[in-house]
Amino acid sequence: THMALYAVVIVMACLHQTQVAIAMSLGFLLMLIDWIRRFPSFCKSYEIVGTERFGNITHLRISTPSGFSFKGGQYVLLSVPVVSGAQVHPFSIASSPTNDKEFSLYIQSTGGSSFTQGILDKVQTGGRVSVDGPYGEVGVPLDKHKWIVLIAGGIGITPMLSLLAECLNSSALRGQRHMTMIFAARTPKIAGIFIPLLEQIIKASPPSDVSLLVYITQGSEMPSVGSEEAPPYLTMRTGRPPLRNLLDDVRVAASGAEGEPIAVCVCGQPAMMADLKKIVNTINKSPGPSLYLHSETFQF
Repeated sequence: THMALYAVVIVMACLHQTQVAIAMSLGFLLMLIDWIRRFPSFCKSYEIVGTERFGNITHLRISTPSGFSFKGGQYVLLSVPVVSGAQVHPFSIASSPTNDKEFSLYIQSTGGSSFTQGILDKVQTGGRVSVDGPYGEVGVPLDKHKWIVLIAGGIGITPMLSLLAECLNSSALRGQRHMTMIFAARTPKIAGIFIPLLEQIIKASPPSDVSLLVYITQGSEMPSVGSEEAPPYLTMRTGRPPLRNLLDDVRVAASGAEGEPIAVCVCGQPAMMADLKKIVNTINKSPGPSLYLHSETFQF
């Protein structure tokens, strides 16, 4: 529909102003080239081998396409014919790169008649989807950092799940890493969806120095961690995470390790991202290990 409407606009522009038409035609040409390049990927479909629903969040497990491999933090472009034959949307991969049988997406509905609401309402196990990708690249070379901080707000946890798994299972610096995962969830229900996943990743990985800090930003209840006691690496608190203090704590620890630089990766809402960028800029002006920030704004 977008392409058809754009073509109409170009035709109308041609009738009124040639220069405007030429400029718009160049944009249309680039869109057309991109569409043609992606077309072969969307001619193939892959089976949805599992679905779960947690309120307005849909978990899809998709069989891995032939030759498909990805890195932590990457995303795919997803086409779901049962929802829309024309729309394609990006979603972060939430599973470990070591799983070559299937990969997972956690998709939060934005309500109304949105694409994500259609996934929540219509997609079932056994259905088919088309996948293009993976795309994206973490801007910080994590394989060269011993000290890594992952920060996520809400559904922004999804790319951090695959990043955490990749860092803990990477052969580079195995057993030498110091990982801090900070997860801010609005409600205990949202936190309760992802805490078990984070624990599974940590338990399935080689021993490492890992801290998992979970903050419930609304209310005073804590999510259940099952019948077992919370593992020693897990801390749960209410309120917003004091990011400046937490980063300062990691920095102090890294200072005792010959001032190792610290990689910080974050995915969340724009306001959270803006605050963190200011904090990192302020911290880097003071003596001590440098913070290298990679940010990904969650918009879908």
